[in-house]
Amino acid sequence: MKKSTSLNSTSKRGLRRILLLCFFALLIPASILIYHTYKQLRLEAYYQYRALAEELTLRINKKLDHIISVEENRAFTDYSFLNVSGTNKSSLLQRSPLSTYPVNQNIPGLISYFQIDDNGTFSTPLLPPQINQSPQFGISEKELSKRQALHEKALKILIASKIAPENSPLKTHSIKPETATTSIFENKRQLSYDAFDKLEQSVSRPRSVDKKSQYSLGRVEDIAIEAPYSEALDSETAGLFSRKKRPKKAKKRARRSEKNILPEKKAADTTITAENYSINLFESKVDSFNIGMLDSGHFVIFRNVWKNDKRQIQGAIIKSENFINNIIKTEFMGTSLSTLSKLVVAFEGNIYAIFGQKYNSGYTSSAEFNGNLLFQSRLHSPLNDMELIYSINSLPTGAGSRVVIWTAGILLSALCVIFIFIYRLGIGQIRLAQQQQDFVSAVSHELKTPLTSIRMYGEILKEGWADDEKKKTYYNFIYDESERLSRLITNVLQLARMTRNDLPVNLKETPVNTLIDNMKSRITSQTQQTEFKLTLKCDDNLKNSTISIDEDYFIQIIINLVDNAIKFSAKSEIKQIDIHCRIYQENKLQISVRDYGPGIDKKQMKKIFTLFYRSENEITRETIGTGIGLALVHQLTNIMKGEIDVSNKQPGAEFRLLFPVL
Repeated sequence: MKKSTSLNSTSKRGLRRILLLCFFALLIPASILIYHTYKQLRLEAYYQYRALAEELTLRINKKLDHIISVEENRAFTDYSFLNVSGTNKSSLLQRSPLSTYPVNQNIPGLISYFQIDDNGTFSTPLLPPQINQSPQFGISEKELSKRQALHEKALKILIASKIAPENSPLKTHSIKPETATTSIFENKRQLSYDAFDKLEQSVSRPRSVDKKSQYSLGRVEDIAIEAPYSEALDSETAGLFSRKKRPKKAKKRARRSEKNILPEKKAADTTITAENYSINLFESKVDSFNIGMLDSGHFVIFRNVWKNDKRQIQGAIIKSENFINNIIKTEFMGTSLSTLSKLVVAFEGNIYAIFGQKYNSGYTSSAEFNGNLLFQSRLHSPLNDMELIYSINSLPTGAGSRVVIWTAGILLSALCVIFIFIYRLGIGQIRLAQQQQDFVSAVSHELKTPLTSIRMYGEILKEGWADDEKKKTYYNFIYDESERLSRLITNVLQLARMTRNDLPVNLKETPVNTLIDNMKSRITSQTQQTEFKLTLKCDDNLKNSTISIDEDYFIQIIINLVDNAIKFSAKSEIKQIDIHCRIYQENKLQISVRDYGPGIDKKQMKKIFTLFYRSENEITRETIGTGIGLALVHQLTNIMKGEIDVSNKQPGAEFRLLFPVL
């Protein structure tokens, strides 16, 4: 028996191992498949948002290209207050288009256009050559004051940014200049061309030599940003994005030549007429524009112009914050990227702005910026030293990812439920097999004991070794053991029919009194050979009651209940069995069978009617029985439309049967 229990335990462990192996054999590849599917969805979403970032960068470049194109097409003479429309033979003296006030805002954040001639004289198209001629050009004193203030502001920005020390000697590539005088109104200053040369060279300067600007939020190399899809991009981006039209860099324009006409004052007459100006026709060479960052934090866009082989500088001073906000921020905040990503704007490696719906406030340092790199690109020339860096913290994967997650959850739940069900079913079958083994062992024991006794007493009687008094005792013992065997065989046969769902029932209308009398005669003989006292009590109102019942099944139920009471209360101090019959709720017959034994554990009350269930271990059990008696009682009661339950008493246990009264 111990070996059988060990084998059964081993089979349970083996079942668990096999099921776990099968579970993980399905779970691991399914998890890998789901993981790669989800990763692919995230990668596709990454590509989609990266494409949005590329398209946004393309729009920004187109916007910048348009602005630069307009500025590139400006004539050399536009940077003077006065110019000439027409030819030197047929000319019309007019104000430059850049002389308007307020300043024409073709460039967002524009403060003022300026010009530095070959003598180092600073001028803007805001002021006429002679300040006292301002009224003749329709400029009021109030407007003149504003123009002068803007002129002074532009000059102070250049001086504050250390373009050149005040009153420094001029350094040019052509001729040695003379020191220019500066009047209160014209504010002529000598500025060094070398400063603009340095700004021009900074565009191509390696980033490693750049230093953190006092107006920047930090350096690009200091930000904590990762590239989670760098490997996938290395292998797949070329194929995926080659089908899209990538933004083409605007080619840097070569030096061009143009013919210009400028008016020149002939006499000291202050009247402004065409006769007082001579028309000079000359050819100039114009370089393309460059953009630099001043120490003051302003952008300066400038170009070199060569007039008679003498260098002049023309350009514009731009407020960097307004320029970046108008060109980049407005475009970025108008897209869905602003709700999910952050945009860093850097110039020469210095970070000057960070945009995003959740990050629209100023940053104190670049260390606060983090996330995963989405896209990084430089703008077109001349802003090719300005970088746009898109990052994203959480990447939405759309409805497809939710389907994958739900599918994964359902699949995992289904696998768990299926394998738990299979495990419980397998354990149940193993337990049932063990119970069947125990049943065979119990039946063998139940058959062997009475048969041995019958054989022994039969041999004694056969050999004539017993006197007449003992013969009667031996005959009674043989009869009782035969009855016991008969009940056991009847139960086994009923079990066989029950497992085949082949329990025929013969319900007949039977008076309760007749049923009780027949029951009494059967159970009295059952208890006579024991130490138990049988007490049978029936209420008087049962005399005229009738029930529909199979009498044989009913008597078998009572016999099994009495037999169960005798077995489990054999060691009790009170050896008594009470049977009580009464009407319950006016329409039911209640028959209770009570013993005075130890009772039933509450945890086992729902299990005692299970087939083959025994509260004791088969190896160590002290009571006899096969574990099918109460299961038969429950089954026979149900097929006769009755009910059965059990409860503990003090002391003992009580089984109650209910049958409908006709």
